[in-house]
Amino acid sequence: KEADQKLETVVTNLSNYEKSYFTDQVNALDSAEVLRISQAAVNAKAALDANEDEAKKEELEKAFSDADYAHKQSQADLDSLLNVYNQFSDEQKADAGVAAAYAALTSLNSQAAAITEPEASESPAEIETEEPQTEGTETDESASDTSAPAAAPAKLAGPRRAPAVNTKEASTPITGTIKGKDALANDILFSAVNDTDFFQFKVTVTKKEGTTKVYTTSLSSTDCHASVDFDYNFTITGIQLDDTDKVTVKCVPDSSISSYSFTSTESPVTLTDDKGQVNKPLMLSIAEGSVQIHDVVIGDAGATHYTGSWSVADKQGHTYGSNISFWGTGNQPLPQGAAFTVNASRDGYILSTLSTASIKRTDNNTSVGSVPDTTLNSALTYNFVWVKKASDEESSFTKTWLDDGTDTETHEKTPSLVTLQYQVAGDDGEWKNVSESDLLVPSGSITQKSKANSNKSIYTLSYSGLPEYMAVKNSDGTSYTQKKISYRLEEENVPSGYSKESDGQNLVNTKEYTLNATIRWQDSEDAEGVRADKLSPDNIKSLIHVYNGETKKEVLSVDPGNIQVTDQKDGTYAISIHGLPSYNRTMDNPNTYFIKKFDIPEKMVADDKNLHYTTQISNKSGVHENDENAWNGATITFTISKTIDFSATKVWDDLYPSLRPKTQLKLYRYTTNPQNMELVSVM
Repeated sequence: KEADQKLETVVTNLSNYEKSYFTDQVNALDSAEVLRISQAAVNAKAALDANEDEAKKEELEKAFSDADYAHKQSQADLDSLLNVYNQFSDEQKADAGVAAAYAALTSLNSQAAAITEPEASESPAEIETEEPQTEGTETDESASDTSAPAAAPAKLAGPRRAPAVNTKEASTPITGTIKGKDALANDILFSAVNDTDFFQFKVTVTKKEGTTKVYTTSLSSTDCHASVDFDYNFTITGIQLDDTDKVTVKCVPDSSISSYSFTSTESPVTLTDDKGQVNKPLMLSIAEGSVQIHDVVIGDAGATHYTGSWSVADKQGHTYGSNISFWGTGNQPLPQGAAFTVNASRDGYILSTLSTASIKRTDNNTSVGSVPDTTLNSALTYNFVWVKKASDEESSFTKTWLDDGTDTETHEKTPSLVTLQYQVAGDDGEWKNVSESDLLVPSGSITQKSKANSNKSIYTLSYSGLPEYMAVKNSDGTSYTQKKISYRLEEENVPSGYSKESDGQNLVNTKEYTLNATIRWQDSEDAEGVRADKLSPDNIKSLIHVYNGETKKEVLSVDPGNIQVTDQKDGTYAISIHGLPSYNRTMDNPNTYFIKKFDIPEKMVADDKNLHYTTQISNKSGVHENDENAWNGATITFTISKTIDFSATKVWDDLYPSLRPKTQLKLYRYTTNPQNMELVSVM
């Protein structure tokens, strides 16, 4: 395949080089100089022929010899270019630059002939030329090939080319029939016969001795008559034929046809009684191309209905055409040069961007595609890749706000806070944000709609235009593999003060509950130095356990990072536990929380100081006022204690012990100020 492509490139480059060479050489000709040389040769020959002076004869002969040599060289240049043109293919000859150069070349050649061969220039338009045998004829394969007037050596004493046939002289009429191969060809025949001198015929004559001559003649509508079955009979005159000649006839394209091209079959001629009869009707065929439609349906079975129309017009303004209608993958043959349109629609499907880029979508409707107003100059192929939508209507998701309903400003941002993500089966479970380009659907085909309930606590988000499958082109370049696509609603940046729960289809933002409490230390301003060392905020944090006030069960999902204990530097610690959901699934089930009563383990302060802490919890007045656990706003008091031995002596300074009064001893304690004593015991 690669070699074929390289060869095709070489052939194309060579063809372009040949065309450029021909046009450049023709354009480089000095027309005035060519005609001057021709005229100089004629003048020199005339002077030589008219001379009667022997003294001047030698001089005039030399002048003629030089002029004739220059004329032959000039004519050889023209002949060489004519031979180049005759070697061209039909495609090369159809090139506008080549055609213009050829017209200029033949015009110059005719002008030169009019100077050197004035009698030949007055011949009729039919030109007899030599041409090689073509396929399907009975001519000599050794004949030379020309489709332009054949080049011949310049001779002032005779004609430059073989004399054309004089239609006034005796000739052999050739009769035959031309018919259209199909309805379109018949229509064109009918238009041509009735409106224009359109027909041209190429008559190839092979003589007994093996030489081949080609005659090209045009016939007007008066020379072609429709039969009852709409075949067109023609008669060619002006060619003198012998019974021993081998003759073929072919209808050839004419410049009056512009938007399309045609060819006809070639048929031999039977010669009898000075008349010729074309053996078989010449079948006129319109050059065709094809529009190949590949109907690829991803996600379901069934073919798509393709409709449209095509038309083609000739120079006379006649338009021919028909409708297009077929199901599924198909090949639609059309005349070359035809303008055509193909439309297709498939409800519940998206026209993937894997489709041929030139396919247009009507009014951004992704379920409708068309190939609009395209001219068929060569075979064209279009891939329509239809991918089933995730839903025939819309794919819906919900987002719920569980809070007291006062944060409407945040609620209204719902459409911009959420992100739709997709996952392709077999892609290792990776979730990606939905992108039209990644999903191979047209820009603007995926849309989002949102609708909120009356208090804007529940939003329904609907997406349309989501493909149900990912279409993946296989290595063969024509088939596809389908992969199932799943979707979920995601929130990458959770609003401050809210937590998030999601099952993919339903996303819930719950207002966070913050549980606060205060620890009060009764430890003589950490006189023993224990609090700063073994009872720091981090150590106390490990003792805190949060319980749900409704279920009385520990909340095990509390993130340790959401528990904060802060030394207030005034003998208290502040406890703040956030990230707790305020509601249990619905707003009808609010949550409350408490801190389970805890003591300071003696092992945390175990040493020779023999310290001990007691715990006392004071809740705010209300429902939980007398509860032993710490609810929101509670104060937890830890009081330090230590056992010491205390001894004292009471001395009686008297003479009569029996007279001593009854007495009590009271034990007090204080920290630094004796005025602030606390009674401990009475004895």
